[in-house]
This record gives sequence, C-alpha cells and structure tokens, in this order.
Amino acid sequence: MQPKENVAVVASDIVPALVKAKAKDNIREETEPKKSEPAPRADAAEYKQRLDQAISEKGLTGRATTKISGNTLTLAGKLRPVEHGMLLKLVRDAPRDVLVVDHIEYDESTLNALLVSSEPEGADVFLNGAKQSGQTPLTVSLAPGQYNIVLRLSGISHMPEVCK
Repeated sequence: MQPKENVAVVASDIVPALVKAKAKDNIREETEPKKSEPAPRADAAEYKQRLDQAISEKGLTGRATTKISGNTLTLAGKLRPVEHGMLLKLVRDAPRDVLVVDHIEYDESTLNALLVSSEPEGADVFLNGAKQSGQTPLTVSLAPGQYNIVLRLSGISHMPEVCK
C-alpha cells in the first residue's frame, strides 16, 4: 500500500459551505406550513366574549382567561373556589355545540377547611346555592368569607345557615 499524500484543508473552504447549509435549513423551516388551529366558530367566539365580559365584571381579569380553538373554549387560571363557582354557573349556559374545558386551579394560599356534618349523614351540601360534590360528612376548602349553607336530605326540612 502506498501512503496517501498529506492534503491541506483550508478552513475558509469549509465554513462557507456550513453557512450555506444552515441558511437553506432556515429557509426550509420558514416556508414549511405550520399546523394551524381550527378557526373560531361564530357561536364559540360570541360565547367567549360573554365569558370575558363576566370575568372582567367580577374583577377576575388577569386571574382567569379564556382561549378559543374551533368550537372549544378553555377556561384557565387560578381562582378561589367561590370565584370558580361563579364562572361555572355561566358555563352551564354555554351553547350546545360549544365545548368548554375547565382548567381552573385553586388558589390554595387563601383556603380554609370547613367540615360540614349532619345527623343523619348523607345530606347534600349547598354553599351559596351551589351544590357541592359529595354528601355529609364533607370537608370543603373555602376562602375566608361569609357563606350561606343549606343541607338537604330527602324527607327532612332544612333551614339555611350562615357561616363566617
């Protein structure tokens, strides 16, 4: 075997080729079509405006947002349970063809626990008119404040109570 001759390579010959390759890659990336979200549907866009207005009126701007994609609205943010409950009441009235994704997190820095019990057990619990998930005995996380509590159990009359 014959030894190969030493070949001198000049860096200036290589670098422009690398720059050209990178430039071509960048052009390819910019011209490739991006995946787009479905255009907002008219009924979803109108409902989003109503939710955004309610968020503003209730002083929740910056803490709750709505995003839209096609016929889907995503409700996101960090709220106290009572504030979340107010928004959920509005979501119940969403148009039939509009999907609402509830992605609200609770602001746990302001929560306190309230144990609600009854005799006999098994009563439905309503706080400020909103039915809570579960039955007595039930622990509910609440922000400091005043709440109207109603317990309902079939066959037993109820009286609203105020809790501070």
